[in-house]
Amino acid sequence: MRLLTTMVALVLISPFLYLALLENYPHSFWTKNFIWIYLFLLLIVFLSNLQNRS
Repeated sequence: MRLLTTMVALVLISPFLYLALLENYPHSFWTKNFIWIYLFLLLIVFLSNLQNRS
């Protein structure tokens, strides 16, 4: 249940974070690679949950 809550929170927060980055830092590394950083973060959350189940 914690995994689901964490992933939903990340999905709900990400558009606002991206828009804030885009408005303030349009040419930054974080803005250009946001989707990859975001997917990597989701993967880490998912894998850490799998590790805790073992």
